Amino acid sequence: MTSAPTALLTFSIGPVHSFIGQARRIADLWSGSAILSDVTTTAMETLLSSEGTDLIFPDTNSPRELKGVPNRFVARVPRHDPDAIAKTIEATVAKRWEAIVDHAKTTLIRNAKPDAGAEKAIAGAPWRDALTTAWSWIEEEGDYRKISDEGARLFAASRIYRPFGPAGEAGTKCAICGERNALPDGNRSHVEALWRTAETLTQHGPFSRYFRYSQTRLCLICTAKRLYPTFEGDAKRAIFESFEDFQPEEDRPYFAVVTMDGDSLGERLRGDKMRNGNLEEYQRKVSTKLSDFAKSLHTRTAELNIASLQVQAANADHPPQLIYAGGEDVLFVADPRDALNVTEAIQRRYAQMFSDPDFSPKDFTISAAVLFAHTSAPAGLLFKDADRLLTQKAKAGTKNAVAVALHKRSGSPVEVVLPWDKPWLKSLLGLQKTLRDRQLASRQTYDLAEADRTLHEVFSNREQWRAWLEYRLGQGELSAELVPTLADLLEPFFLESKTAALRIARFLAVEAEPRRSKEGAA
Repeated sequence: MTSAPTALLTFSIGPVHSFIGQARRIADLWSGSAILSDVTTTAMETLLSSEGTDLIFPDTNSPRELKGVPNRFVARVPRHDPDAIAKTIEATVAKRWEAIVDHAKTTLIRNAKPDAGAEKAIAGAPWRDALTTAWSWIEEEGDYRKISDEGARLFAASRIYRPFGPAGEAGTKCAICGERNALPDGNRSHVEALWRTAETLTQHGPFSRYFRYSQTRLCLICTAKRLYPTFEGDAKRAIFESFEDFQPEEDRPYFAVVTMDGDSLGERLRGDKMRNGNLEEYQRKVSTKLSDFAKSLHTRTAELNIASLQVQAANADHPPQLIYAGGEDVLFVADPRDALNVTEAIQRRYAQMFSDPDFSPKDFTISAAVLFAHTSAPAGLLFKDADRLLTQKAKAGTKNAVAVALHKRSGSPVEVVLPWDKPWLKSLLGLQKTLRDRQLASRQTYDLAEADRTLHEVFSNREQWRAWLEYRLGQGELSAELVPTLADLLEPFFLESKTAALRIARFLAVEAEPRRSKEGAA
């Protein structure tokens, strides 16, 4: 008896980065990410409700048990009509997204009490094209490896041509995305009246966090994201409010946005480093490892599970907050003093997940971007900058690295890339400690880094750098007594042209401290 013919279906929901990145506050980043996870989970459940279907990646029969879900999945489906299954999934995704949008409309109308004309404009505002779906399938016949590779190629081709709606709307734009008209209709006076009324009517109630005039005047899509935490229960609302409470205050003017992504996972799933001949079994094992990795970072709240990472928060009142962790993707925010330690701990956890006989940690690495920025910068812009830092810096070349950047309100951005397989991060943190312990003067980091701009074109060997460093350190009031130790610490940064790390160390040692603690110390 032969089994029924099957096909491999690849399905995705997006766009990911633009949908998440249209955010003003940290909580908005979470809302965009949570909506994508919500509709993707719904898509997976719809798939599994069809007879004869099976998820291969991620490998699960209970999508809602996953703490975070990737926006793309691969499944085995009956061969007789994969298109019908995909269209059913697409319809369910659209219905779920419509329910989220309808909730936003209802909530806004109930709280802002617009007149009949404004209510009609809200009801008719565009929203459908904000989330799109793409899929492809290939008949499963013959060698699984060949079919899997061809399926990936077909899916990539299916995404080349995508529908685009008309660009540009005349009127007052959304305060977050800046692309679509603000509700109700883009008319400036109508927009101001709607959102000021909403703020006034909700200022003493449970929706006061969601209708602050200075942070609203939104289009329907951004309104749906802003109000998503109030959709179906209180759990999401508590997480949203936790992110709101994390948002740094006047005494904490800086914070860190961290994004991480597994290196070359597509190549790994094609089996290029596989240690046995069963590719499907291998893909399912990788999926299980990634799910376990993501679960280990979650808690029941918005807090990142730093206890499992065996690190402690510098500020117990504001521990790192996890925006997303699903598969090999991680996004979180943290006090600047926690960011590097926590990022390194997550990198170790990722390697540990693949330290068994079926895998090699050297084959499964993860890169990261750590962006330090002022609280006045919009969260969505920081997310996009961090993503650029990750893809264009950390993942350039050999990957397996962390790119660290400092974006202050004045001065040029400072960036440095530190490979994980060398003790760069340990050295940077050691340099931070020497500054905090006043073994090295803050001003010396500027002077040494500035001198490097000229000298790296003049010096050609280690001996020249060493002699120069010892001379300069010997002139310092604080560093003169620790010349050999400090020269050992600083030398690699000059030899490898990574002196931008000196500026970052100074920032962490001096400027990242809360203002109140500085005043108390003074």
